[in-house]
Amino acid sequence: MERSGREKEKMLTGAILAGGTSSRFMKLDEKMPKCLLPVGERSIIEHQLVEAKRLGIGEIHIVVGENGDIVRQRLGAEYAGINLNYLVQPEPMGSAHALGLLDGVIHTPFMLFLGDIFIYGARLESAADRSFEVSAVVVAVEEDDEKAFREGFAVVVDDRERVERVVEKPQEMISRRRGVGVYFFSEAIFDAVRRTGRSAVRDEYEITDSIQELIDGGGEVVCGGELDWDANLNSADDLLKCNLRYLGAEGKEFAIGDGAAVHPKARLVRSVLGQGAKVEKPVIVEDSVILDGVVVTESVSNMVIGENGVYHLSVTGDQD
Repeated sequence: MERSGREKEKMLTGAILAGGTSSRFMKLDEKMPKCLLPVGERSIIEHQLVEAKRLGIGEIHIVVGENGDIVRQRLGAEYAGINLNYLVQPEPMGSAHALGLLDGVIHTPFMLFLGDIFIYGARLESAADRSFEVSAVVVAVEEDDEKAFREGFAVVVDDRERVERVVEKPQEMISRRRGVGVYFFSEAIFDAVRRTGRSAVRDEYEITDSIQELIDGGGEVVCGGELDWDANLNSADDLLKCNLRYLGAEGKEFAIGDGAAVHPKARLVRSVLGQGAKVEKPVIVEDSVILDGVVVTESVSNMVIGENGVYHLSVTGDQD
């Protein structure tokens, strides 16, 4: 259907920073980009693309790293009607550096995903609309877990939901708002990126520092959006917990990626098979995640199995 002039003016673009690899991911698979790790029947990035399409986004720029060809091969130039454009970050210099590669490429407000985060039950329409009125919208959730803040970032807001500070990995509770790694930016973010220096902690250029630069320079940054839950996937334990929670939320006993195959007498119990994975024997796969292309020939439980190793974890029971 033809969009009205007003709708055309308010069309969003999308971007995903997908340069991270699984080499830090307990070496499950050193070559696999983190964005291709499975959550249910799709990879993380495919879930993000589905959410972007739901918001009416028709073009997405994906910043990839050294193994970016794997992402290109998986997704191609188009996914679910979304045009995909790829840019390469030559070396890992941080999220703000990757974002800066989009300067001059994007000329409209845009939605940005970090490539290693998963969100479920997102309600982001109001945040998308607000992005045409302010400098940035930071999607954040209420959080009481101090550990979650130490692995993410805190968002300090005033009584009008305007962001005053963003603090990467705070060591104490300075706010009840935790950012989830989803943003809506105007082009003003690129000026802030150019002013961003390397972080003292990781000696990289961080998006949170760029957002603070935007705020300090007079930009209006607000909190927005809602979701049921999210996961920042930094370890095998994170991946297994996320998949168990996803299966529970979807009411599924298991999920199987494209090209995966299961022996007719095998049983999958609260487990996920990545693309091309195979269960070749009549065994039980329980509370486990089998990554792309892995062949299983014996029963497994509470495991994440990748090309380079097996990780036995202590996660059991339902994830709510």
